[in-house]
Amino acid sequence: MARLSYGHRHFNEVKSEVEHRFNADWNEIDEDTVKQALGEENCEWIEAIQRPSMKVLAEEWMDGLVEEEVEELKAEAKEQGYDIYLVDEKDGDLDYEELGKFIDEDNNLRNNFEDWWTEQDHGPMWSTLFEAKSRMDSERLEGLVDELYNVGIGLMVPDSQESTLNAMMFINGAGYDFYEAHWIPLYTKVFGWVDVPSVGQIKCPSCGKVLDYLEQVGVVQRKAYIGEDGKSNGKHQEVKQEFKTSKCPECGVPFDELGMENNLIKEEE
Repeated sequence: MARLSYGHRHFNEVKSEVEHRFNADWNEIDEDTVKQALGEENCEWIEAIQRPSMKVLAEEWMDGLVEEEVEELKAEAKEQGYDIYLVDEKDGDLDYEELGKFIDEDNNLRNNFEDWWTEQDHGPMWSTLFEAKSRMDSERLEGLVDELYNVGIGLMVPDSQESTLNAMMFINGAGYDFYEAHWIPLYTKVFGWVDVPSVGQIKCPSCGKVLDYLEQVGVVQRKAYIGEDGKSNGKHQEVKQEFKTSKCPECGVPFDELGMENNLIKEEE
């Protein structure tokens, strides 16, 4: 999938589609209203914030350690029988799920990890939360805590017996474009509800269907050597291009050759 930012040729149209869906899927709720509903003083507010898995947090925590500390941790994990490499030690790629188990089961490491976690502010920096309008979307969010965290989105899930609120997303940041940083990745990568064309793909100018250019749309080059007498054994090369199909398989609108060529993504942008 092509990286989508302001420089991408399809940024504005994808952002427009995400904005439309976002407004239909979520309710904006003021932070003070949520705190009042959940009970800020008796910690329901904090307890409702969902914590990512140890697999995700182990990698983030270890990124903040100095090299000597990392090597010491790896050596200790290996000594205690944890298989901490995805392939092997020579390959070097760490299995953070296994390291997360090691950290979780070692009292000293666990205490250090908990200190690191509690020192951070995990609540919303921007004073608006985004509640799922449907119970189905609320339950979907509850199963995507790690994926949301990886695109910079926090999740708050109230106790269903204490509150009628559904799951709520929030951002621990402010002062930048949430669509580029969070909401577009949410819809294109986490949910997969909005397509972003990548290299070798194309969007139908009519319906927006993402197509594989070579397989579904691309032209066939027919070469022939035409001589002055009109026969095919001459020196002059004539190239004729024809579309493999004459219309979009999704909406049925005939392709305009120039328009389709202009929509082709030829390289990462």
